[in-house]
Amino acid sequence: MLVSLAIFCCLVALARAEETHWAYQPPIAAKTPAADHPVDFLLAKERAAANLSPAPLTAPDHWLDRAAYTLTGLPPSDDQRQRLTTSPDDTTWRGILDELLASPAYGERWARHWMDVARYADTQGYNFDKDNRYPYAYTYRDWLIRAFNADLPYDQFIKLQIAADLLTDKPDHPDLAALGLLTVGPRTGQVEIIDDRVDVITRGFLSTTVACARCHDHKTDPIKQEDYYSFFSIIENTDEHQPIIGQADNETAFAEFEKQKQQLEEQDRAAKQSIFDHLRSRDTLPIYLELAWRAKQESWDHGRATSEGFKKGRFRPTAIIRWREYLDTAAYGENAIPRLAQWREAMEQSEDKAAPCLQLAEEWLAALSTEGELANAARDERCVLSCDLQRIHEIFDQQDDKELRARDSAMAKLQTEHPGAPPRAMALRNREKWSPAKIYNRGNPADRGKPFQRHWLGILGGEPFPADKNPRLALAERIADRANPLTARVIVNRVWSWHFGAPLADPGDFGPQQPTPVQLALLDTLAVWFMDHGWSLKELHRLLLTSQAFRLASSGPPENSHLDQANTRFWKWNHRRLDFESMRDRLLATAGSLQTTPVGGRSVDLLAPSSDHRRSVYGFIDRHALPGLFVNFDVPHPDHHAPQRLKTIVPQQALYFLNNDLPIRHAKRLADSAAFKQLPDEDTKLHWIYQRILHRDPTPEETTETLAWIRSASAEDYSPQLNGQWADLIQILWASNEFHFVN
Repeated sequence: MLVSLAIFCCLVALARAEETHWAYQPPIAAKTPAADHPVDFLLAKERAAANLSPAPLTAPDHWLDRAAYTLTGLPPSDDQRQRLTTSPDDTTWRGILDELLASPAYGERWARHWMDVARYADTQGYNFDKDNRYPYAYTYRDWLIRAFNADLPYDQFIKLQIAADLLTDKPDHPDLAALGLLTVGPRTGQVEIIDDRVDVITRGFLSTTVACARCHDHKTDPIKQEDYYSFFSIIENTDEHQPIIGQADNETAFAEFEKQKQQLEEQDRAAKQSIFDHLRSRDTLPIYLELAWRAKQESWDHGRATSEGFKKGRFRPTAIIRWREYLDTAAYGENAIPRLAQWREAMEQSEDKAAPCLQLAEEWLAALSTEGELANAARDERCVLSCDLQRIHEIFDQQDDKELRARDSAMAKLQTEHPGAPPRAMALRNREKWSPAKIYNRGNPADRGKPFQRHWLGILGGEPFPADKNPRLALAERIADRANPLTARVIVNRVWSWHFGAPLADPGDFGPQQPTPVQLALLDTLAVWFMDHGWSLKELHRLLLTSQAFRLASSGPPENSHLDQANTRFWKWNHRRLDFESMRDRLLATAGSLQTTPVGGRSVDLLAPSSDHRRSVYGFIDRHALPGLFVNFDVPHPDHHAPQRLKTIVPQQALYFLNNDLPIRHAKRLADSAAFKQLPDEDTKLHWIYQRILHRDPTPEETTETLAWIRSASAEDYSPQLNGQWADLIQILWASNEFHFVN
C-alpha cells in the first residue's frame, strides 16, 4: 500500500513538473534598457552573477571573418577587409552585414544548415537492383536557397514545408517544392516512411521527440500515443506526386526528353496492361479460381501458392491468395453472393473442378461491362478483378517487381541526367477519401484501436483540429502559431548555435529531461523579439551580429575557466573548426576556382574535377553510400534529422589536404596563377601566399624557415609530384589549423 502511494505521488509530481517545464511556458521577454543591446545586457547580467569578466574585443578582421563564415560560408572580399580596417565603426560594420545578407551566397549557406535539419539526400537509401536516386530532390534545396535569400518569414517557411499544396493557387507553383521536407527522407516500409515524416516535423520545428510515442506513451515526455497518431494519420492520408514547376533551359533538349519519357511510360503501361489482361483472360481466370479453391481446401501459404501457380504456367501467387481470401467471404456464409455460393456448391459436388470454374469465369467476364451481382462483385476492392492499372502492382510476383524496378531505374536515370528534364516538385497531396485516425497498439499496424478525433499536442492544449479545415494545414498553423511556446525558441536556438558555435539549449530535445537553460532569459527574449520583428531571420542575424558578444576574443581572463569552463555565459568567442562545406568552398575561392553563379541547379559529384567550380551545397548526397570525405569532416548522415553536427579533430582531416586530389589540383592552380608568377622575388611570393590563404603576413621565423626550405627542397623528393615547392607550401598551409578554424 505504501509503495503504491509512493509511486502515485511520484507520478503526480512528475506530471506537475511537466506542466511547469520551461519549454511549455510562453516565452516572456526580459526588460532591457532601450539604450543597451539586449544580448549584451542579458549576458552581462549573467556574467556578473557568476563573477565572470568578458574577454576583450578581438581585431575587426576577426569580426569580418566570423560574419562572412556564418552568413555566407565564404571568405570576405578584399574591399570589405579594407573598409573595416580603415573604419572599424558600427556604421561600416552594419553596411558590411547588409552586403553579406544580400549576397546569394547567404541563401546557399543557410540552406545547407536547414538541410541537416531536413535530413536532405539525393537518394532513397539502399536498393539492391534499382536506381535509388531522387531526380528532383534538388528542387527542394533550391527552394530553401530562394526562401532564405528572400527572407521568407519563418512562420510561412514552416507552413509551406508542411502544406504548400494547400496554400498555393496554381498546380505548378514553385512553392510546391517546399514539400520536399517530407519527401526527401529515406524509403523503407510505408509505416516507416510516415514515422520518419512525423519525426522530421516535430523534431525539426519543435525539438520534441513525438515519434517516441509510436508504440506506447512517451516514457519521459508528456506525449501520448494519440498525439503521435494524430500527426501520423495526417501524413498517412497523403499521396506523392511530382508536378512540373518550371521549364527546361533548352527547348530542343526538352523535346527529346519528352520523347524518351513517353517511350518509357508506354513500356510501363504496356507491361501493366499485359498483367491486367492476364488476370481477365478466359484462359487464365478459370485456373485462378481453381487454384484459389485448392488454396482454401489445403490451407496454402504464399510459398505453396508460388509453386502450384508455377506448375500451371505463370500464375501470380499474390493473386491466388487474394482470390482465396475474397471467395472465402463472398462464396460462404449468410452474406454470400448467390452466384458465387452456387459455384461453391458445384465445386463441392463436382469431380471435375475445371468445368464450374470455366463457366463462372465466362459469366463473370461477360458481366464486367454490365450491371448485376457479378459486375458489382468485380468492383469490390477485395476482388482481384477490381485491380486497375493503378493498383495492378498489388499482385506483382517477384519477376514483375524486378522488371518494374528496371523500368523505374530507367526513368530515374532519364529524369536525373537528361539536360531537358524540367524541374518537378517532390510534393504531397491529400487523398480524396481519408481513413480515420487510429492508434496502432504497441506500434503494430495489424492491431488498430478505435477511431479518434485528430488533435494538437496534449501538453500544449490538445485542441481538436477544426472540422472545417484540412488537418495538415491546421497542423502547420498550430506549429507556426505565435501562441506555440516551442517554435520561436527552437529556431532562435538553432540560429544562435550556428552563429556562436554552441546552443543556448540542447537543440535535439526541449522535453522535460532538458534542464532549465542557463541563458533562458536570453533565449526567451530573442524568441519574443524574433516574432515581434515579423519572424525575419535576416533581422535576427543583424541583431546577433551587432552585439559585443559576437566580437569577443577567443581567449579571456584565465580565472573564468575555473568558473565557467563550458562558456555557458559566452564570456569569450567559441574557437571552432570550419565545417566541411565552408572548408571546401574557401579552398576553391582562395584558389580562384569557385564560380558563384548560377545559384541552384542539379546536384553534382563533389569528388569529380568537373565540379571544382561549384559550391559544396550542391554536392550529391548518397544516403546509402555517404563518401568517406563527408564522414571525416562530420557531415551528418541523412537517414535522420540532425539537430547539430559533431565537432571532431582527427588526423584524416589534415591528411586530406596533404594527399587528396582536390587540394593538389588547387595548389597547382594557385602556384600557376599569373598573379603569383609575376611577383618579383621569393620573399614577395611568400607574403602573397600567406595573405591569400591565412590573411596575414608570415612571422620573421616563418619567413626564414620557409624560404630556407623552398631554396633547398627538390620537387623530386615529394610524392605525388606537384608543380614545385610553392605548390607543396600551399598544401601545407591549407592543412594548418589556421585554415580550418574561425578565430
